[in-house]
Amino acid sequence: MLPDTELIATRLRSFLLRNYHADVARLNETISRSSNGAGLEPSMPPLAYSGNPFALRKNRCIALLGLNPRWRGPNDAYAEKEYNPVRIAIDQFRSGREAGFDEYRRIRAGYFDDDSRIYYWRYFSRLGNFLRKDLCRFGDDPPNSPRSIFRTMVFKADFLPWFSNDTSEIDWSKVAAAHDDALQSYYGLINAFLTALQPRWIQCNGKQSSEVAETLFGCRLSEKIAYSAEGKKFSFFVGVTSTPISVPIIVHSFGRYNGADSFSAIAKQCHTLLGESMFRFE
Repeated sequence: MLPDTELIATRLRSFLLRNYHADVARLNETISRSSNGAGLEPSMPPLAYSGNPFALRKNRCIALLGLNPRWRGPNDAYAEKEYNPVRIAIDQFRSGREAGFDEYRRIRAGYFDDDSRIYYWRYFSRLGNFLRKDLCRFGDDPPNSPRSIFRTMVFKADFLPWFSNDTSEIDWSKVAAAHDDALQSYYGLINAFLTALQPRWIQCNGKQSSEVAETLFGCRLSEKIAYSAEGKKFSFFVGVTSTPISVPIIVHSFGRYNGADSFSAIAKQCHTLLGESMFRFE
């Protein structure tokens, strides 16, 4: 069982009880790149995580942080499958009905199940294959699909848990410097998960997050270069966090647009720089 579950549950409840409409309205002004706003979706509550981190094993997992959840609009197929159920659950919880909190956790816990209707394969499949085929090393029983490695080994969250359709309007330097109560509440939750889970490393999907990662985790990132067998060059960043835990951190460009050659090259360089034993799960 995940240690410190009571602390995590307390911080999760506190974060989800916040007035997300007011939080989004305020953040749309304070972290925007321009006067047009940051583009966060005011109708949606935040996604604190995906999957079931409470079922992960301490020190036998990876923390993967993305930028933020993608909003596809109220008429998209995901509205009926994911957006509306999440909104209803959180609104129930904020109105005083405890069942809403339980339903929110149930929805998120099943995200990577084989029969999940809300699993976003365009985002997760390429990243999952990078982890299970290139970066990680397994013994006799490796994960057999992207869903399975996320379900059993990955704590998945984002640097911003609020939805948007386009991250280009978000000023990530302002996010790094922000002292907004909503962000502090959310990062307190993330830190509680990381402290309890003690992941082997933290991996960040999207170079835009570099400055936020340095601030949040008290580290200095160093740019590294990896080369494919054909000589193509790929840059990524590595460092070592100092808070809330001390582990290696890897930051690479957005995974959905990375090809197999870039992931393979980055994995080989990470094995050399950080030691292959760190990536071994027997």
